[in-house]
Amino acid sequence: MTRRVLAALALMTVGSVAALRAHEVPDRVRIDTFVKAEPTQLRVLVRMPANALIDYVFPTMDVGNWLDLPNAEAMAAEGARVWIADLLTFSQDGVTLPTPDLVAVRLSRVNDPAFRSFDDAVARIHGGPIPAGALVLQDQVTVDAELVVPVTAKGGLTFHPRFSRLGVVVDTSLTYLTPSGETRAFLYQGDPPAFALDARPGEAFRRFTVDGARDAWSDRDSLVLTVVVALAVAARAVPPPFLGWFIAAQIALAGLMPAALLFSAGVRGLVGLLVAAITVYLGTEVIVERGGSGRTLALLGGACSGVAAALRLHPLVQFGGTHAAASIGGFVVGAIAIEALALLVCLGLALAVRRVARDPRMTFIVLAAIAIHVAWRTMLERADALRLVPIDMQAPTDTLLMAAGAAALTMLVMRASWPRRRRQAPAFSS
Repeated sequence: MTRRVLAALALMTVGSVAALRAHEVPDRVRIDTFVKAEPTQLRVLVRMPANALIDYVFPTMDVGNWLDLPNAEAMAAEGARVWIADLLTFSQDGVTLPTPDLVAVRLSRVNDPAFRSFDDAVARIHGGPIPAGALVLQDQVTVDAELVVPVTAKGGLTFHPRFSRLGVVVDTSLTYLTPSGETRAFLYQGDPPAFALDARPGEAFRRFTVDGARDAWSDRDSLVLTVVVALAVAARAVPPPFLGWFIAAQIALAGLMPAALLFSAGVRGLVGLLVAAITVYLGTEVIVERGGSGRTLALLGGACSGVAAALRLHPLVQFGGTHAAASIGGFVVGAIAIEALALLVCLGLALAVRRVARDPRMTFIVLAAIAIHVAWRTMLERADALRLVPIDMQAPTDTLLMAAGAAALTMLVMRASWPRRRRQAPAFSS
């Protein structure tokens, strides 16, 4: 028994020492990248925080945790091969290119401004090292690396981001320098799907059609609203043209991506709040009234849903290069296709329930109540989050939009709660 206890203590001691030496994944990592296309190769420059080289603890001086810079440079080169070169993946015309060759590595201070331009970054990487006597810690330096990838003279280049595991949150700034001297700037978080560095119009349209379909399918708020719209039409709570008005407003407003630059976080939160509020109100119409809502509600609901899609499109449109129109068009086509498909499926199921259910009205009430419950919780979450977002009331665009949204929400609440005489309608029947 004593031997087992001693062995356990020894293992705990070794584990504690290893834990002290282990490299923790940083909370936030910023990576700056330049990619320059030349006739026979890509020149790639990468700046990465030294503490993002997972499992690489740089050697330190005998006193304190100050880096032993001459030996740290050698370890930085080894870490750059593993955590930079091996994670850089390019393809050309669908063919994956070889792993980049590491040309040079240099340690720099985190506040060094060299990576503001391609030429300055090259000069820094091939310049002098940090003086050997400087006192710096590992989290106070960056690893600057130059790499090359052989390419053919022509062909579309695609980049496959793979840096997201280097930190809890990884922000990447990538600048592509075309052979003609133009630049394409990309700024993204995490690892987006592979994207063309200089997209052609057809590539942009196809990519964004898929992105739009994926976005519409993954957006819970829009899907819940779609289900409620289908229920409302099947239950005759709205006139049949409601669907056309709703989709038309979605298409018209989804193309407002350029205007999304003017929207603050508060306005974006308000749009999500309005989508949830309209869902709650429309679900209430299914339960308490038939034929009472029409064009205004359809246009308002479609407009809010379209603006929400435009706001989600805004950070993605950079991957379309200079073809913003093709990107926006493809996104709208993909999103509307999924919305229309969901509407048709839900409407078909609702009409089938109307035909076969013993008490179709009660079935619709239950389904509408479930949708109201989901949307109501979303609305409360959006409202609570909106209180925490500072609103810049000096911006006239935001002020106007906030006032219009608040007025629209007030009208919806008043319309739902104001007592009125219901229209006479034929008895609900299967």
